[in-house]
Amino acid sequence: MSERCVMRAAGTSLGSTSNRHISVVRVCVSNNDNTKTLLSMLRVVVAGGKDLQTITTSGPYMYRTSKDIRFALSVNNERAALNHLLNVVRENLDAYPTTLEEDNEALANGSLPPFSNKRHARIQVRGEKEVLLHYLDFATTGLSVIDLSLEEFQKEVVNVQKTKNNCIAQYCSDVIGAILREEDRKGSARDELA
Repeated sequence: MSERCVMRAAGTSLGSTSNRHISVVRVCVSNNDNTKTLLSMLRVVVAGGKDLQTITTSGPYMYRTSKDIRFALSVNNERAALNHLLNVVRENLDAYPTTLEEDNEALANGSLPPFSNKRHARIQVRGEKEVLLHYLDFATTGLSVIDLSLEEFQKEVVNVQKTKNNCIAQYCSDVIGAILREEDRKGSARDELA
């Protein structure tokens, strides 16, 4: 899939856009810099309290811009970022007058003249919807594993690696896995002190 698809990320569902700057991140079905930027921006958009403090003060990582937040800040922040992504994706999918299935049918049944602007527009929109559906699956899958115990997560991530797109499997394994292991380590350290 090429990078022909546009998804509005941070800012789209934050309220009225008349007085807001909207950041547009061009994404595709890939684990590239734009996907990482999208996740970084979502982490900032939903940050509050301790996570916001982590972003604005020096810690183990130096954050110069929102694009620098390449690691999950906390389980709660990552969950909120995935929920925000889910809402943005659904909002964008709902804005289309047709579904992906209807687009596929129109392209398959020959009702659109070959080489016409209508046909080419439908092909473009179909590609955009495919990318949005990927991110719907991405967010839904991430949310389905983020609240599991570390032991349950490790079992489920094997299933994700077998059944989902590699980008989704890698995100779950690397990003969510890292914050769950960190939470587990903190919990074990607290237990030892008690």
